[in-house]
Amino acid sequence: MTRFSREFLTSIKKYFCRFRIIEKDGFMSLYLIHLGMTVSVICFGIGYYFRVRNNVIHVVSNIFGMGFNLMTAVYLLTMKYGLGGLDLFGIQPAVDMWIIHVHRLLAVTALFMMLAMGYTGITRNKNVHVKLHYVFVPLYLVVYVSGLFIFEYVGE
Repeated sequence: MTRFSREFLTSIKKYFCRFRIIEKDGFMSLYLIHLGMTVSVICFGIGYYFRVRNNVIHVVSNIFGMGFNLMTAVYLLTMKYGLGGLDLFGIQPAVDMWIIHVHRLLAVTALFMMLAMGYTGITRNKNVHVKLHYVFVPLYLVVYVSGLFIFEYVGE
């Protein structure tokens, strides 16, 4: 890492700390990731509950769920690849690397399935949309739950 990139990353981190986007010790970053994904799961759960009862609530709730999921994923990937890595924020894997790789593979698969479900729902392709949810819902829950436990905050 060059001197310029180190200084740039340090200034970005100071900016985020100043406005409480992340706490100085990094714990807030892991908390925000867990919070964003939890809100996403709650929105998906509300959307699933209203899938037959009220289509407007179903659509709005799932759009919010997709939004929270995508915002949290962008936040996580920006920390990992744009701001110097998760180590800089005190976030370390709590499990073996092969579990992390499996989690990432499942997360990417769930991401594409989520986008496909959103597309098929918006275009009202009900047959494909219903079939996709049989795989997406359990897969997304596995990725969500595993994400809660495979990383831990260890300090900087």
